[in-house]
Amino acid sequence: MQYPYQDAALTIRERVTDLLSRMSTQEKIGQVNQHLYGWETFEDSQSLTFTEKFKAHVEWGGGVGALYGLFRADPWSKVNFENGVRAQDSWRVANKVQEYVMAHSRWGIPALIVEECPHGHQGLEGISYPTNIGRGNMFNTRLMQQSSHLMAQELALKGVNLALVSTLDLVKDPRWGRSEECFGEDPILAARMSEAVVAGFQGDLIQSDVAFLDQPAKPRTTDAIGVVLKHCIAQGEALGGHNSGTVTIGQREFSDVYEPLLSSVKNAAGVMAAYNDVDGVPCHINQPLLTQDLRDVNGFQGIVMADGVALDRLSGIFETQPEAAAAALNAGVDLSLWDQTFLTLDQAIENGLVDEAALDNAAGRVLALKFLLGLFEQPYVQAPNAQLTALLEKSDALNLQVARESMTLVKNKGLLPIRNQPQKIAVIGPNADELYNLLGDYTAAQSSARQAQTIYQAIQEMFPESEVVYALGCEVRNSIHQEETIAKVVELARDADLIIPVLGGSSARNFDMAFLSNGAVSSKGINMDSGENVDVALLSLGANKKCCSSN
Repeated sequence: MQYPYQDAALTIRERVTDLLSRMSTQEKIGQVNQHLYGWETFEDSQSLTFTEKFKAHVEWGGGVGALYGLFRADPWSKVNFENGVRAQDSWRVANKVQEYVMAHSRWGIPALIVEECPHGHQGLEGISYPTNIGRGNMFNTRLMQQSSHLMAQELALKGVNLALVSTLDLVKDPRWGRSEECFGEDPILAARMSEAVVAGFQGDLIQSDVAFLDQPAKPRTTDAIGVVLKHCIAQGEALGGHNSGTVTIGQREFSDVYEPLLSSVKNAAGVMAAYNDVDGVPCHINQPLLTQDLRDVNGFQGIVMADGVALDRLSGIFETQPEAAAAALNAGVDLSLWDQTFLTLDQAIENGLVDEAALDNAAGRVLALKFLLGLFEQPYVQAPNAQLTALLEKSDALNLQVARESMTLVKNKGLLPIRNQPQKIAVIGPNADELYNLLGDYTAAQSSARQAQTIYQAIQEMFPESEVVYALGCEVRNSIHQEETIAKVVELARDADLIIPVLGGSSARNFDMAFLSNGAVSSKGINMDSGENVDVALLSLGANKKCCSSN
């Protein structure tokens, strides 16, 4: 027997209404929870044996709403090339997850497979683009859309349905460690870039002034996936540049600065709420922001996703988790992220803290997105084979153009271009021979071949007729025990014809660090001075100042 929700000829609204009418309260709660870390789904990436934790969670929710980070590879997930999922194997893993989830859902509901993609897919062999602070320099929305389209195709071939992309934050205090995730301080630039990201990832998946709920679902394609823009909103305004801090902003300034950004998300499949509060109200329980402003005023049709464990941070406001869960649901949060709070929605409903109608709204939006993306008709993907290889090569080539346009030449007094001739070139500085120092936060583990592509190595290759030498000079922030390395670089530089200093900060994580439950580093090394949860008090160059002196 075919139920109405299985009829692809019906509108998405009709299918969602029918499916919700058949689901239990617990099954609806399962749809609004994105509780698991995806890399904990399997015992290992080779046998693809599901963990008991994953099985128990699927049983608890009668399925899975969304699964984050199935392919995430980085120091927090402890996933690398030895134990992670390679790009060519991703489709197989995604299919196996979908097969299990649908088999253990009474109604055969697929899961949303969600991946981090702030400047390229944070998975093995994903293309790592420049961070936003660099891409903002290029002022090229066309190139932003092209690169986003290639990211969407890459993720679609891997079996991913939603990409999480940073576009909505503004640099208001550069001491804030997440400044690199911003296009700059200009809201119009960020808004145009956000629109380019949405167009690149989604194509015409959602269109302004057209209610996608009242249209039949389109077939699933490898040309587009949904994108969730983050963070909503004003996270860069935090006082003192403190991550997740308080934001004090007047209504006029909010309208002038952030309304253009809120308008830019109208066609996105989702937005992620921000950790901060705005004038004392946390974004995750700010109904005027998430419902009135975002939906009623700006016509947003997608889902609102919570940030990682953000709902658990509401414990400072509410006495119990069910109270916090009810407040977030009433405000307009549709989908959780790793928290315990949304697991208690059953208690919130039983205790009369929230009506089940609010749960229907949230679960309905999650289901609508699954219909929109064509997952009910086509939950599985085909082996990408040579198609993925060719796509990654094409992306690599475009990435070079993005990188070139992201650079800023401050002044050239005839020094550039450097000539390939017999001469001694001294490449010095903490970032000269450290690839990870250059790639930004939220970067996947890189292959050994990629790690060899440092600035020092590149200059050696570019100028074979020159003697190219390297010295550390000093570390990024460490100011002690640097005398010996500084003395070495001074000696090296004395008879050099050309000195190329490679300075600056670093958001490089390593596998020895400890992390918070939301993935932010909690035990940063002395040479990590940017990235999530890594704010600084001063903007001066770190390390021993002798490193940058005229000596």
